[in-house]
Amino acid sequence: MKRVLLLTLLVAVGLSVGCNNKVQGPETIELGPPPLGAADLDVAMLPPPPPPPDPGPGTDTGVTAWPDPGPITVPPATLDRIHIVKPKDTLYAICRLYYGAANKGLVARIMDANPAITDPNVIKVGQKIVVPE
Repeated sequence: MKRVLLLTLLVAVGLSVGCNNKVQGPETIELGPPPLGAADLDVAMLPPPPPPPDPGPGTDTGVTAWPDPGPITVPPATLDRIHIVKPKDTLYAICRLYYGAANKGLVARIMDANPAITDPNVIKVGQKIVVPE
């Protein structure tokens, strides 16, 4: 027990005598510059990102190239009119309404624009008929 006490006393005295690094006060402590935060970073200080790796020849990049469709053509505007058939309408009456006259040529013109009409004497109420200019 005496040995432990003596050893402890010697260690304490040796540390206090042999230690020359004594803290004098807060004014003598140097901590260095403060650590950088996100607000202190300047984007110009960062190096540029590396370029993407070159896939090399014959490597599928996953990008599909669509063929060039060529010039876009728009069909010419038609001035065709749509007539909805009413009770007692005939193709001859529709010709008189839109053309001011009725004859076989004008009826044939309407029939050509409406392939669903196979007989000029058979049209149905509510049917939509294209009347070309």
